[in-house]
Amino acid sequence: LAETVAQLAVTVKEIAARQEKIEADIVDIKALLAQVIARQDKAEADITELKQDVSELKDGQRQLEDGQRQLEAGQRRLETRQSRLEGRMGTISGAEYERRIARRSRGILNRFLGLHNPQILQSIHHADSSSLAAALQTAADSGAITPQAAYELDSADIIAVGDNRDGIAVYAVSEVSETIANHDLTRARQRAATLNAAVQADTRPVVIGKEISADHRERAAQQDIAVILLNEDDDPL
Repeated sequence: LAETVAQLAVTVKEIAARQEKIEADIVDIKALLAQVIARQDKAEADITELKQDVSELKDGQRQLEDGQRQLEAGQRRLETRQSRLEGRMGTISGAEYERRIARRSRGILNRFLGLHNPQILQSIHHADSSSLAAALQTAADSGAITPQAAYELDSADIIAVGDNRDGIAVYAVSEVSETIANHDLTRARQRAATLNAAVQADTRPVVIGKEISADHRERAAQQDIAVILLNEDDDPL
């Protein structure tokens, strides 16, 4: 019995030790669980903060895109204004060049076309002559030219008449442009044809400018359009 009691006492001690160990393990587990919960709370907080950062990033991106669109719109408006300004400056420059050529038109036509004593019938510095207006009206009334053609001829830059070496009257219809373009050639040819039909006399289409492309110069030669190139001082180029 004493031996059994002694064994029971040992067993009780072992059970008590095991129980203490279990209780210690439970404490450790609770501590680990508390850490896990804390980490989970921190992770959830980090996720919430991350979502907020993402939302702010998206807002910032939208603001950036809006700003970029506004910048592009402003740039387009600036380019439009610049284009308009360049167009106006080009128009002013072209008008000044046309006025300068018109002032020197008699000398230019005499020098380059060989017209003696040329008379300017129409230009920016000369009102339409009564003889030209009468000839166009008569031609329109007779059907030799259309009223539309007569109207178009009224927009010609310079219309002049002079004598050639044989003393025969020769008319010249000139289009003036710093850079001679395709439409300048077309206008000169068509308006010269209109005047020729109206006055029944030799009429030369002429283009006057600072520059012309090789293709346009070739076309002018094919259509017998006189090309006169002059620099700022009205000297030939």
